[in-house]
Amino acid sequence: MRTVSDSSIEIFISYAHEDEKLLKKIEKQLKILKHHGDVITWHDRKINAGLEWKQEIDFHLKSANIILLLISTDFMASDYCYSVELEQALARHHNGDCRVIPVILRPTIWKNEKFSKLQALPANGKPVTNWSNKDKAFVDIAEGIQKVISELKTLTREVGDIIPKITDTLPIPNMQKSLYIQTEDSQNDVISNEKNIEDDQTPIDDIEDDQTPIDDIEDDQIPIDDIEDDQDNMSDMEGGKEESFYNNHSLGFEDQENSLFDSALSVEDVRMHWETFRKHIRTTKDGIKISALLKGAIIQKVINAGDSQEKTTIIIRAYADFHYKSLQFIDKSIIEWAFEITLNRPCSVVILPPLTLQKIKDSWEIIRQRVRSRSDGVKIAAILAGFDIISLVSKGDVNVITLKAHTEFHYKTLNYEGYLKSVIWVMESILDGKCQLRILPPR
Repeated sequence: MRTVSDSSIEIFISYAHEDEKLLKKIEKQLKILKHHGDVITWHDRKINAGLEWKQEIDFHLKSANIILLLISTDFMASDYCYSVELEQALARHHNGDCRVIPVILRPTIWKNEKFSKLQALPANGKPVTNWSNKDKAFVDIAEGIQKVISELKTLTREVGDIIPKITDTLPIPNMQKSLYIQTEDSQNDVISNEKNIEDDQTPIDDIEDDQTPIDDIEDDQIPIDDIEDDQDNMSDMEGGKEESFYNNHSLGFEDQENSLFDSALSVEDVRMHWETFRKHIRTTKDGIKISALLKGAIIQKVINAGDSQEKTTIIIRAYADFHYKSLQFIDKSIIEWAFEITLNRPCSVVILPPLTLQKIKDSWEIIRQRVRSRSDGVKIAAILAGFDIISLVSKGDVNVITLKAHTEFHYKTLNYEGYLKSVIWVMESILDGKCQLRILPPR
């Protein structure tokens, strides 16, 4: 599950419009938590004018830490609530990406539904409208939600305590930060080599969201279960494999059968072999700990070698500063060896720090300058001066950047005159990753 910061948790509320009065009662209770900075609530009534409602719902449905399902006959009868929001919520819940809480508002048939196994609110799943004192029912709901929030925050603190202890005790040979992690300056050298790095121009509509539970960069931490899962997986592997790293590190790739040199690797190719790669990691000394840490990173780019004498460069981006700093203590050669065994070719690895909101703000002027090189770039650059960058959310390998327009003119022009695609293309080129823009109107 995606963990959360000490500042706020996003709660998505799925409801039928016929139950709006009851929704407002629940929101009043949650305002108490809002006063302490604990909660950000969202539902479709908060969609700003001019935005596509389906896109906004989908965005918040995928970024929420907690999803409330306000159950009633109208909710169950709504095709969108039942077939879209409910299904997506349960999928994220079962993947460990969020917590889903059914809130029974009014009597209806729900005991045989998919969500019936989840703990419902208020107490005993008694419908709110059946309570003689409805204020008590709403307090019970708020207390139940507050308990879940506390559990999520406790989990985050526990993870934050455990993982640093792991990295402090990694007795890996030749442990040198300089061998492994690229500095910001060297990172820019890699990314700026545009003749080697292809600009990903996949249309945003065609991008599939990576289901890795990593929706918020600042909040992301490695789940404790990742370490336990890696420990369990070792039972399926042969013993005594620790020597494989030292005995097989020098490989004659040119003599191997089934050589892959004739085919270029894509990002998707490497991701398909990610679990095999991590299995090889687990055969090395302290491999279980290293494998768990690598769950906090994603393959972002692959630079294919020109011939068999060159190395294929695999660029990995950490989800958060936590992962990035922890991985500084891992010997680079272990990671590269595991990729070489998995992909059957010599490899080098570059690990980039997480993309941050400040980095995007710092790059904004560069983006405006790069846009000017296009046929209609001068006008686009002038339009971009009328926006503020207000948020960044990482959804797998897609960076969702939210802009707020200064005026209605800027908002309408960027949205409706076909400039958005050009801006996205330039941002992807500069940031070296897939981007999606959300444009908010002025208030």
